[in-house]
This record gives sequence, structure tokens and C-alpha cells, in this order.
Amino acid sequence: MNGVEIHHGFATIGDCKIHFVEAGATNAKVLVLLHGFPDFWYSWRHQIQGLSRDFHVIAIDQRGYNLSDKPLKISDYSIDVLVNDVKQFVKQLGLGKFVLVGHDWGGAIAWEFANRYPELLSGLVVINCPPLKVLFAEQFHNGKQLKSSYYVYLFQLPLLPELMLSRNHAALVAFVLSGPGMNPRITRSEIQAYRKEFGSPGAIRPGINYYRSALRQFLPRYICGSMKQVSIHVSTCVIWGVRDGALQASLTRKFPALCKNGYQIHYIKAGHFVHQEKPGTVNALIRKFCNELA
Repeated sequence: MNGVEIHHGFATIGDCKIHFVEAGATNAKVLVLLHGFPDFWYSWRHQIQGLSRDFHVIAIDQRGYNLSDKPLKISDYSIDVLVNDVKQFVKQLGLGKFVLVGHDWGGAIAWEFANRYPELLSGLVVINCPPLKVLFAEQFHNGKQLKSSYYVYLFQLPLLPELMLSRNHAALVAFVLSGPGMNPRITRSEIQAYRKEFGSPGAIRPGINYYRSALRQFLPRYICGSMKQVSIHVSTCVIWGVRDGALQASLTRKFPALCKNGYQIHYIKAGHFVHQEKPGTVNALIRKFCNELA
């Protein structure tokens, strides 16, 4: 990255090794960045470049991705396990209070982390993702969202999703990243970085197992009426690309009632990967939010 020195490291959480990159002054305010699907720490390249001058930026390869370990069982990717990964990660690095930033699946994990451990956070930033409990409840009352969520159900099939996404050196992953409602500004070299990562053997299945585990965990709770909604007691900033092809902006109507300690939302004319498509705008919003935190 131009002019930014990044450092690679690993943290061991139970029997799972987690890779991360970091940049910026270690005595500055800490931002922990969680990527989504199909992605890895490289998702945050523009944020590392733009925010590490002012903050200590740490971008994690979540379990199952890139250089982090890839457990085999679907249950290894439950929301409980994923949230615990973040908790143990920051404990192992000896971080104090920090700002948690999540996109897509990283956003889902960030919502749930804030729900469970608000005392560990100074702020929460979520980019284009609702809490999983909101998503599963809303899609059955919103035909557009249910249609947009078709892939969640496709991913429940054995083997077929892996075959589709990995064939021809992950050509479909490239389409997903650059297709309608995603990131029209992604470059050829950036797409090649993703194809190299997700075209390698065994790289696709762990990310799909996130969806398999989530459906098994949350759908029965929704059907039985036993799903409790999240309650967020930390200052929250939501950034939403309104041209998202996977997640409808109408999902955000539920957010103000969930956030009990300060809430702001910013709608941007961009797709699902708004932090990559409009990095200057997103970085400015994150910087302003973090600087205003107590």
C-alpha cells in the first residue's frame, strides 16, 4: 500500500489461528475491522490506507478466510463462535476499548458483539448489514428482501455452491464482486487478488458455512417465536449503500429502535461494497464518528 507500512500477525484462539494485518500508531484509537463474504482483510485496503494516519487499524481475516485456519464443521461458524473469536482476539492483543467496524457478515458479527459486550466498545460502525435477527424476521414480511436473499437458501445445498463459486478460478466470485449492486469500480488487478484467494482449494466452503450455520441457528428460533431482538447500548454509526443488490435499504427502518445510546445513519449512492466503491466518503464518515466519541 502506498506510503503505509502494514504488519502481519497471528492470534491463536482455541485451536484456530487467526491472521490479521495492522497499520498506524499503536498508541492511537483502535479500529478493528471485520470483513464479509466473499472477502478477506483486503476488503479494507482503502480504509487501511486512509485511516491509519489517525488510528491504529487492525483488519482481521475471519476464521475460514485467507491465511486464517479453516475448520471443517458447519457448527464452527455459528454466530456464538464468531463473536467469541473477536472477544478473544482483542483480549489476546491486550486492546482496551475499541471501535468495531463491520461490513456484510462482519457487520452481522459486529452487531451481535455490541449486543453482548458493549462494555468493550467505544463505538460501533456497521456497513450494509442488519443484525441477523432483523434479516431473518424481515425477509418473510418483505418480498423484495426474500428475493434478494435467494443465495442464503441456495447455499444450504451440499457441494453445489462450492462447485459454482470455485470453478474456472473463482470466475463467479469475480462476477459477484463486480456485478449489479456490488462494486462497479473494482479494478481488474483487485479482482485478480480475489480470484487468486478464492480459486485455491478449500477456500470457498468456509464462507458458505457461515450461511449454513446461521440458517440452522436462527430460522427455527424465528418459526418458534423464541428469537430475541438485539439491544445496542453503544454509540452506533450505520453506513448504507442504497444500491445494494443483496440487502434492501428498508432493513434499516428497524435500526433506530435497537440503538439505545446514540445512533446515526448515512445513505450513500453506491452498492453493497460501498467502502470500496466510495472509500473517501466512507473514510470521512468513520473518521468524524470516531473523533466525536468520548
